[in-house]
Amino acid sequence: MPPPPQPLPIDQVPEWRITGDWWDLCHCAIGCPCNFGADPTLGYCDGVLTWLIRDGHYGGVKFQNGLAVVLINHFEGNVMQNNREFGFLIDDRADAAQRDALRKIFTG
Repeated sequence: MPPPPQPLPIDQVPEWRITGDWWDLCHCAIGCPCNFGADPTLGYCDGVLTWLIRDGHYGGVKFQNGLAVVLINHFEGNVMQNNREFGFLIDDRADAAQRDALRKIFTG
């Protein structure tokens, strides 16, 4: 697998904004302590986060068609310790430019 692309310098990141709905599901106690930087309830986390994008843009790329992005995660210990494993799914209705823009937004 090729190495992940390097992030752009901050002054080269296009202006972006998305609006929509977000929800998550994991096996932590209700209120998920990981959302607040605390340790997972059982010491590890397996979860799914979903974003349904109603509107937005990344530079000149527009999002207006209810695209979905799903993150599947696993980590042990505190989420802030950089011990995370993630997989992303991007809605197959997205065109190539939208997919690239969403990848950049969600993975840095």
